Amino acid sequence: PGETIVYSLDYANKGTEQVSDIVLVMPVPREVSFVEGSTTGEGSVAFSADGGASYVARGRLTVTENGETRAARGDEITHVRWTMTAPAAAGAAGSVSFKAVVR
Repeated sequence: PGETIVYSLDYANKGTEQVSDIVLVMPVPREVSFVEGSTTGEGSVAFSADGGASYVARGRLTVTENGETRAARGDEITHVRWTMTAPAAAGAAGSVSFKAVVR
């Protein structure tokens, strides 16, 4: 417990044409808590606290507890999603990541 882990996903366009509409999703394991502000990589980042059913910007992510809606904590984030805002050229590659702390 307490150790920080970096989860990363490498991607590459190995085709001969550019690719658009790229979306990358990484689940956050239950055994860890997401570290605020730790995402890296290109694109727009959104978060889920409902198992990946819906995604919103971090500042808008909420959960309902005992009938009350409140901001989701890092340990309640279940998925992180990157939506690439620009096409990936043929041969392009990159990486996205986030940090989490072992519970």
